Amino acid sequence: ITSAPNAQQGLNTITMKATKTTNSAIFGSTSFTHRVLGPTSVQGPVVYIDTPLAGATVPGDITINTHAEVSGGFIGSIVVKVDSRTYQTCNGPTWGGLSCSIVIPSSNIKPGNHTITATATEFPTNQTDTYSIQFTKTTGVKPTR
Repeated sequence: ITSAPNAQQGLNTITMKATKTTNSAIFGSTSFTHRVLGPTSVQGPVVYIDTPLAGATVPGDITINTHAEVSGGFIGSIVVKVDSRTYQTCNGPTWGGLSCSIVIPSSNIKPGNHTITATATEFPTNQTDTYSIQFTKTTGVKPTR
């Protein structure tokens, strides 16, 4: 059996029958009970931004590390944005969690305050969780005296 489109979450009885195609005679049958756990978690995904820390000052390249977790399900993807621009999409599906990392060159982000947003999507339900932090990008040039 490669699929059971009518199976419901919980216990399901599956019956298999062997038949002869010329007269539809049944040569034998067997039944078994199969428990379908379901492809989704109870709570949905939770996404984290590990680095940079909220409120950090970043003078050079920006290294962003994120991860997402889900109990009893799959993470389908994590999308990482800076100021609404998508910089990275990491794809699963992976059971229980997924990590995503990117290094954005310093020249791609202007000095000032910025927002990093990470959105995790659970597979196949498309439940999402979004988390954002703020950081300050500096030029990285030390002032002269």
